[in-house]
Amino acid sequence: MKIFERGKRTKIIIFSIIIILIIIVYYNISFSLPKDFSEFIIERTGTESYEEIKQITIQKTEWIENGQIVNVEDDREFIIDDEDDIYSLLNSNVRVYEGGRFSRDEENEYEMYLYFKSGNFHRYHIGEDYIIARQTSDTEEHVFLTVLSDPNDIYHYLIDLYN
Repeated sequence: MKIFERGKRTKIIIFSIIIILIIIVYYNISFSLPKDFSEFIIERTGTESYEEIKQITIQKTEWIENGQIVNVEDDREFIIDDEDDIYSLLNSNVRVYEGGRFSRDEENEYEMYLYFKSGNFHRYHIGEDYIIARQTSDTEEHVFLTVLSDPNDIYHYLIDLYN
């Protein structure tokens, strides 16, 4: 009788672990601590400051709908190359953490490219409650960041830029 009870407990524990793992994967739960977006950029670039950034290019995001690329109505592109402007944009107090679940709003999303003096660049998709980091000069790795700050100062700066 004790053998049956022991096997039953083991099955319950294994089933519980599987359910917890499914929830973690489905909701993209991360155990990383929140950090400022500026800390995230410096961590990814491996530099100590923003002096390595040559310029920032900003444009609205195109998206795919029914297999067709949908062009944006406003196709203006903004270039920020002043060191003080770069510093003030990237050093805003936007708290992010890796992971989380959000719905992507590609129609109201901006692309921000950071070009470095070394020739590399990083690409970020900025939405109201998320940032997707892509280091396209080396890899197509995507890092999904959930924005904890309300409001997202970077997103609102980009909206003001287009208005």
